[in-house]
Amino acid sequence: MTTRRIRLTDGGLVVALSLFIAVVAQRWAGLDTPDSSFYASLSLFGDQITDRAPITSYFWTRLGVIGPVQVLTTTLGTWLGFAAWRYLLILVIVASTYYLVKRFTNRVSAIWLTALIVSSTVPLSYLGNPYLTGAVLAGTAALINLAVNPNRGAAILSGITMGWLVMVNPTGVLLAGTIWLSITIHQKLSSPQVLPTRSSPQHRRHSSIRY
Repeated sequence: MTTRRIRLTDGGLVVALSLFIAVVAQRWAGLDTPDSSFYASLSLFGDQITDRAPITSYFWTRLGVIGPVQVLTTTLGTWLGFAAWRYLLILVIVASTYYLVKRFTNRVSAIWLTALIVSSTVPLSYLGNPYLTGAVLAGTAALINLAVNPNRGAAILSGITMGWLVMVNPTGVLLAGTIWLSITIHQKLSSPQVLPTRSSPQHRRHSSIRY
């Protein structure tokens, strides 16, 4: 199987599993806290609420959720907008979990393990609520997956994800960033050190030095 076909197959499995979980799982866990209702109202009405607030600086630390959800609800309508946001978060968590697990096992095991992890009532209850926790979970899952892929593209995406998490919840980015940093340091320390060979530039440079 070619590399392109493998990537298309993996991507199709991720999209299909995310859609299955989004459709089968309970849509909403309920607006069980004042904050949940508050963020839902901010996402729907935006400046109609913030213009009446005595202190507006608080809302700038939540734009990572308020902004995208307001765009989706304005474009697709209230329920479809929230459903699209929920699906995007599920997609990020499923993709991050699947590609992480697949590094250590085969495709069949990875898809089953991902389904079991994401279908847990813990993440689904947060994803069915407009509070910030679902977005923090998605960002954390993405950073963990990116941390075990030490390359330039993963580093750039990690920076973008952390920047987004700062605008979601500053406390959440501290937790996710600490996990990312720990994995990155472990990756650096556990990677094998390549010794210079006789044909390497380092060996030729050292051998040319006269003692």
